[in-house]
Amino acid sequence: MKLDIKETLLKQYLTSDSKIDKKRWDKLINDDWKKLDNGKYEEQEKALKEIFKNPSHENVAQVLIKIAILNDFYSTNIFYTFEMAKHIMNIHKNEINIKKALEDGNVDLVERIANIKIENKEGKLKKYCFYSFASKYCSHHNEEKFPIYDNLVSKVLLAFNKYWNFRKGLKIEEKDLRDYKIFKAVLEDFKTHHNLSYSFKELDKCLWQIGKKEADEQREREKKAKKQQKESQKVG
Repeated sequence: MKLDIKETLLKQYLTSDSKIDKKRWDKLINDDWKKLDNGKYEEQEKALKEIFKNPSHENVAQVLIKIAILNDFYSTNIFYTFEMAKHIMNIHKNEINIKKALEDGNVDLVERIANIKIENKEGKLKKYCFYSFASKYCSHHNEEKFPIYDNLVSKVLLAFNKYWNFRKGLKIEEKDLRDYKIFKAVLEDFKTHHNLSYSFKELDKCLWQIGKKEADEQREREKKAKKQQKESQKVG
């Protein structure tokens, strides 16, 4: 679904001088998030925190558990969880000390985890890029230094910059945010522009809920339009 974030939607979360309405955003973080889908997302995050207390990147079973649960809760479409577990282990063993990279906030790690080659049924290696998953895997180990990339968050950020240009004249496109360094820099610019003290995790909750609201409403509008079209065809 092509999501078009309208200026009128975003204005609901801004003050009259086009700054973040902190009372509204605090509500998104502290009230709306906890009630979302009967508290499902809040409880899932608690479960992930417990799972990701395990810093291991060397034991296939332990890495696989983290990948499988993260994949299920966030719907990151990792159809090769075992291959991804081996991929992460191989990076840690032969290329980068993942534990140290996470502690240091080495953003290159996201791209390294995201890009994987998997052998298909014909025995040929096929390239995949699980960018969103990689950001989530790193973030759940160190959420202070690794923000989560999500398609809805990306679209909301692009819309904010389109209407109010928080990057001071710098234009950004969707493809730019597929570069993790740029994505993190854009989030930091957004925080600076609005003088926000929110963590990356809190900011993610706000932006994602705004995007989800518009996506849900757009789906309802499309369903209604299809229903009306079918009814008009029957009449005709």
